[in-house]
Amino acid sequence: MNIVEQTGMFVTTRIIPFVKPQQLKLFSFGLQALSLTPYKSLGSNARQIVANVHTASSKIYRVVSNDKMLKNFHRILIASELVTKTSYVNVDFSTFCGFQALVFAVQTGIGRALPVWNNSLTYPIDKPGSQNIFVLDEIKKLGETIGFSPRFVFDRGFWIPCVMKFLLERKIIFYLRIKQGQHLEWIRESGRKNKKQKRKKNKKREEAYRLNDWSKDKRRSYQSIWL
Repeated sequence: MNIVEQTGMFVTTRIIPFVKPQQLKLFSFGLQALSLTPYKSLGSNARQIVANVHTASSKIYRVVSNDKMLKNFHRILIASELVTKTSYVNVDFSTFCGFQALVFAVQTGIGRALPVWNNSLTYPIDKPGSQNIFVLDEIKKLGETIGFSPRFVFDRGFWIPCVMKFLLERKIIFYLRIKQGQHLEWIRESGRKNKKQKRKKNKKREEAYRLNDWSKDKRRSYQSIWL
């Protein structure tokens, strides 16, 4: 069986069955135009599938602007079982013409990582911290969609205390590349009690968490760390 036959069988058995019937024609068009055809532009790719310029323009617009179409990819991701609780999922930002695409790609162990989730963020960012919130929201959405959190692999650009705190509090296993001379330390402290709490006996000890980012340390630091 050659690559064309393998691709056709995969699409027929592993993708099409999980697309809603009312969106099947439009989804199939988008699949042909954007996934199975070398990309040049939205219009150019659409015209390679549909000869009529007006029809091609209308169909490709509906493909990229229909939010309901995204739900099909969620069902395909769940059914494919590409991501498991022990999977290693790379997290990366890629810049394209004024906006950044956040991509989650599962490591296959036999070649390049396979993209399984993405969303884009348009610049400039109006509110401080919006990029961090965006990353955390997408991690939440992936977990809610597949029902669990895989093991995330972050590059140095994600050396962000609020992201690390989010993962640690939810006990999500992650790998982080950090520069030599830095390390990540998660410190547990006794929580402060107010006057009323002090009067109560046998009160359970409260714990607060603080994330420290030490850029300099006398000890030998690690270039990468696993938590």
